[in-house]
Amino acid sequence: MPELPTRDEMEPYRYRVVFDANDLREKALIFSLGLDDRYVAIVKFIMSALFQDKHPDRKMLWVRFANEPEIKILMLLEGNHVVENSMSMDAYNRIAEDYGTVMDEKSKNCYFVNRAWAYSVCLNEQ
Repeated sequence: MPELPTRDEMEPYRYRVVFDANDLREKALIFSLGLDDRYVAIVKFIMSALFQDKHPDRKMLWVRFANEPEIKILMLLEGNHVVENSMSMDAYNRIAEDYGTVMDEKSKNCYFVNRAWAYSVCLNEQ
């Protein structure tokens, strides 16, 4: 029987608070792909903000992360219209470069990584 890793050998556990089953599924998918939900939250925030700037008349109901078959950001608009945007790994990796310090500071003892959290990170970086 293989030995279990010691606490020091294991990656630190990430605690998150979510408010519904869809948020929980999204976090589980992000973590199962080995991604950081903080980076994804910022990409989702930036993509949705850019979309709203271009289409201020369109009401956005929610923004979700998906991996079918590639990494995407899905936006559900009023009238059941879905907008898909691919999320490149380059964009994902740039988040660490552009927001790393602020993101680490805002993440200390923070269990809520969502749109409001991403907004606060982006606001600090400007």
